[in-house]
Amino acid sequence: LVDFVLHITLMLSFRAKIMDTQETEVVPAVVVQATTIFFLVRKGIESFALLKFGREVFQSYLKDVWNIFDTLAIVLTVMANSFNNPNFNALVLIMLWLKVLSFLKAINLQMATFILALIQILIDIRFFAF
Repeated sequence: LVDFVLHITLMLSFRAKIMDTQETEVVPAVVVQATTIFFLVRKGIESFALLKFGREVFQSYLKDVWNIFDTLAIVLTVMANSFNNPNFNALVLIMLWLKVLSFLKAINLQMATFILALIQILIDIRFFAF
């Protein structure tokens, strides 16, 4: 639940940066930086714990698509905090939405089925889209 609330906080921050309609920050920069540091430390501890379980467990963790999205969202968030580019902030917001989808996938079985079907459709049409 804490992760979900912190993700929503980051999403509000980057959405406000993209919209750029308000003169004050929706989420203070210090909160965004602290949230990003929390996720970096948590991802590091998670990786270290899985490595202690075994090399095979850690390798399967690295190959999971949702973990790649999760790590990429954290790295992009760190990069976006250093400069203010609306296009890059939009990319970070997309990655944060993917993380929210991974949360929803874990909560509800029907939602998990829908998300996995959506991913399979995107995989099947990738050759036509690009």
